[in-house]
Amino acid sequence: MQKYRDLYFPDGDEATPPAVYNEWTQKGQVICDLVKTKNTVVQAGGNAGLFPIKLSEYFQRVITFEPIPETYQAFQQNLADRPHIKSIELHRMGLGSAKGTADKVVIDSKNHGANQIHMSNTGSIPVVPLDSLELRNVNLIWFDIEGSEVEALKGAVNTINLCKPIIVLENKGLIPGFGGSLGGAPKVVEWMKETFNYVKIDRLMRDDIFAPQQ
Repeated sequence: MQKYRDLYFPDGDEATPPAVYNEWTQKGQVICDLVKTKNTVVQAGGNAGLFPIKLSEYFQRVITFEPIPETYQAFQQNLADRPHIKSIELHRMGLGSAKGTADKVVIDSKNHGANQIHMSNTGSIPVVPLDSLELRNVNLIWFDIEGSEVEALKGAVNTINLCKPIIVLENKGLIPGFGGSLGGAPKVVEWMKETFNYVKIDRLMRDDIFAPQQ
């Protein structure tokens, strides 16, 4: 592992460390301010832990998912270095529409944040639907999972209908079947309205922010 500022990241990852610090600076506080009650946040992918660690300063409970083994190990080390943080629950698995397994797909060896998981019957990475955790009091769902966002939401229908959280999705043209580009895919916005009756209220960098239709 290599250290960048105050966190460890996987060796060889040149792009992710500066990017995640910049992204949190650009949108972290803005998104947290949108959430009036801060009981529980579900965040994926956790990467090396910067976003969950920052979110733990606001939320009573942070549930985070990081399926890529090397990145998960860096996240573990960063938590071990911060024993005072008790509110983060780290899961070494991916989120999907149903229980299964997936393979890691390396997109760029120098950008571990771009790694994806693809469902596979012979995969080594566990995948679960968020609804299987039977969570209550979820106030924010924040998914940055390199194209798996819609599948993860399909597995979170009960949680969303029960809790009505603010939802933040990375939308940069990677979600299969939705098209789009780095500027986003309009079909994602339409799908959120049709599926959950959620409307887009803002976009920060590559993330669309949704809230229940009033």
